[in-house]
Amino acid sequence: MINKEVDLSVSCYGKVKGRMYDLVILPWGATEPHNLHLPYLTDCILSHDVAVEAALLAQQMYDIHCMVMPAVTMGSQNPGQRELPFCIHTRYETQKAILTDIVASLYAQGFRKLVIVNGHGGNTFKSMIRDLSVDYPDFLIASSEWFAVLKAGDFFEDPAIMPMNWKHL
Repeated sequence: MINKEVDLSVSCYGKVKGRMYDLVILPWGATEPHNLHLPYLTDCILSHDVAVEAALLAQQMYDIHCMVMPAVTMGSQNPGQRELPFCIHTRYETQKAILTDIVASLYAQGFRKLVIVNGHGGNTFKSMIRDLSVDYPDFLIASSEWFAVLKAGDFFEDPAIMPMNWKHL
């Protein structure tokens, strides 16, 4: 869904200039194969789409104005998957550095609320958020795994097309 009001990846400076945003949403996925038929960026695509839908609902239902950032495509991979072609693994320290730079940028721009919409099971943000709260005590950071909210069968029409690592959910 294209929505320039809430989706920075399709918006422009002219659209966001002068607008007030209550919350920034950061989709975070991974670059990895998802079975033989799904795109490598499946985690990013899904977390981004969930984030855009959430931003639209927040605005419609609660008059909360959100901006969804472009998805971070670098995730943490498990052994056994790292060897697959174009499966990119980023270390905890790399992910923390990326998140720290994003928070520092947003903080300098006056933003104080960030929600990470995690789309990859290998990513964990709890320790990063705890560490960042020391340096940015007035910056609220929360993390959510969209795929943990419902059972996989509730959001996949055909369980046969689920990504291979979600079949147990």
